Amino acid sequence: METTVDFNLDDALAVLGTTPATLSVMAPVSLRRRRIGKILGIGFVGFAITLVLLHVLGVRGPFAGIRRVVSGTEVDPSRHRSGKVIVHDVQVDFLDWGDTGTALVFIPGFGNSAHIFDDFAPRFVAQFHVVGITRVGFGESEPPKSGYDLASRIDQIRAVLDSLGITRAVLIGHSLGGDELTAFAGAYPARTLGLVYLAAACDHVKAIKWEGVLERFAVGAPKPTAADLAGAIAYQRWTQRDRGVLIPVGEILATKRFDWTGAVVGDRAPAWVIEATVAAVQPPDYSRVRAPALALDSNWETAADVLPWLRADPATNARATAVLRKTILPE
Repeated sequence: METTVDFNLDDALAVLGTTPATLSVMAPVSLRRRRIGKILGIGFVGFAITLVLLHVLGVRGPFAGIRRVVSGTEVDPSRHRSGKVIVHDVQVDFLDWGDTGTALVFIPGFGNSAHIFDDFAPRFVAQFHVVGITRVGFGESEPPKSGYDLASRIDQIRAVLDSLGITRAVLIGHSLGGDELTAFAGAYPARTLGLVYLAAACDHVKAIKWEGVLERFAVGAPKPTAADLAGAIAYQRWTQRDRGVLIPVGEILATKRFDWTGAVVGDRAPAWVIEATVAAVQPPDYSRVRAPALALDSNWETAADVLPWLRADPATNARATAVLRKTILPE
């Protein structure tokens, strides 16, 4: 006995804001054709629901940032190859800018991905084989339930280098990346040609405490408006204007979540990844480092050099500066 199916695709397609001609499967056609019509209708409804969920959840996926993809204006402009290496069932993302010669490996700071070097790393390709590695839980690297301890992170770096056929390298690390540099050099002295610390040669256990001291002065930090969050480029302009930092577009695309319109809706890294990474921080052990090392740091005169919005509030800037001098300089 045949089953009669009544289905109007206008009801489903209306969710997408379209008004195509009504497709009806009420006509006495074969059951096979009616089934095809029903499947198509369900497919369109599913597509509409997917778009709604992506908008609400701000999930990055194949449909996220449709406006960005269609316009072609918000893409990572840095010329590199992106790849992944499986380390203990976890995908670790890396960027390879080329070219040949001695390997130069960039390790990002806390919360960043290898894309933070998108504008900087290409400057060295004429003389080095330039690579960047994203620590697990951030950017395009998977967020595993474990593997945030320093030993695991060092093993992940080793695995990426092995996959690229790199036997020896100069490692450059920013901020928390300095911990990986120090530990890697201690664990693999024969593979370490040199180390460059970019504001990274410090005890990050203490650095976390310093950030805690600064939090009270960050309450008045300017917040981005809806226009500032409209897309990766808009967000980049906001960080440069209000935070004094020019973040590569590729870094924003890698570390932020976007809704279906391409608007920034939050950070990509889950809160528990942040907590696990912070919990794994330990004092550095420089005693095992045998490679030559260069440490570069910036000087600050007032708290506004760290929190630029304090320049508009001299009184708070003075108080914050006094706290920083009392807390940080003695250590």
